[in-house]
Amino acid sequence: MRVEALLEAFNLAPTRAPVVQHRTIELLRSLPHEVVYTQGLTYHAGLMYESSRLSGVSSLCRLEPDTGTVLSRVILPNRYLAGGLAVVEDALVLLTWQGKAFCYDVASLKRERIFAFKGEGWGVCYDGKTLYVSDGTDTLALYNPETFERLGELRVSLAGQGVSPLAELECVGASIFANVANTGLIVQFEKTTGHVEAVMNVAGSVPVAQTPMLSGIAYASSTNVFYLTGKLWPQVLEVRFATLP
Repeated sequence: MRVEALLEAFNLAPTRAPVVQHRTIELLRSLPHEVVYTQGLTYHAGLMYESSRLSGVSSLCRLEPDTGTVLSRVILPNRYLAGGLAVVEDALVLLTWQGKAFCYDVASLKRERIFAFKGEGWGVCYDGKTLYVSDGTDTLALYNPETFERLGELRVSLAGQGVSPLAELECVGASIFANVANTGLIVQFEKTTGHVEAVMNVAGSVPVAQTPMLSGIAYASSTNVFYLTGKLWPQVLEVRFATLP
């Protein structure tokens, strides 16, 4: 579904589109952030981790959320472009656009394993059992996090139409939140059916000084807040989404 069609469906009267809700966004804080081409963002044990590119170099960083200070940085081999990022138990799984998944120890950031997968790694999240991977289409691939065996796929749809291009993902309970690439839109959908439950329009909800091209979404369960950033953004937005009725 094109962005225009997604917004049209999002704005339909409830009698015509009962499957989708408008979740408003409360801006809590605007936090400093290194200006990089963000690809993935995740939150773990009070720290933030980010995969990004700058001047043709891809890296994995550990950040202090409140200040944006880079505490550690690992550079990827030159031939790889960083993609989505997720925490899986005591590891960080970083996808690349070349069909490789790098697994790093979350404490030391030492690379421990490499897996191959099919397609490009735009986004990834982990629900405690399964890895969900986006490749810029409307369909997610499901993987075993231990072996990277492909388990199946999940098509994301709104009113029967596929929603794309899906980028970075965040698993939260029974739902998955996804950035719609090159827009300021986030969709929330059921992780079992792929049916979109809600759409959030960051561009229409919080002030951003630059183009609202989201490329990072992270969730802190301890405080029930999300962290959002985009490509070449000088800030991370700490937000809370309105509760679904």
